[in-house]
Amino acid sequence: MQKQVYEKIFELLQAKGMSQKEFSKLTGISESTISDWKHKRFNPGADKIPVICRVLNISAEELFELDSLEKEEGKYRYYLSSDEAEVIDIFRAADKESKKHLLSYAKFLLK
Repeated sequence: MQKQVYEKIFELLQAKGMSQKEFSKLTGISESTISDWKHKRFNPGADKIPVICRVLNISAEELFELDSLEKEEGKYRYYLSSDEAEVIDIFRAADKESKKHLLSYAKFLLK
């Protein structure tokens, strides 16, 4: 079953660790309006989509896709926070030896 846009917005907020209050400040959309989406179960107006996508760092196409975590070509696509995306970018830019060190250090930190 296809998720509603408001459901995806709240899923993305949770995945990014962003509060409704912070989202409100970044988008300029009132907290009461954002709360209404969740509790009254309706989608934001079309005029709000560009700012929502900019703040959530996604395209409108991504917002309107079927599922947030959908299987595409054998891989799961996850929405990442900006910190998570930065870590991945750093890892991808590293050479093979540096990647080994990064992985070792990350595992050490998690112990």
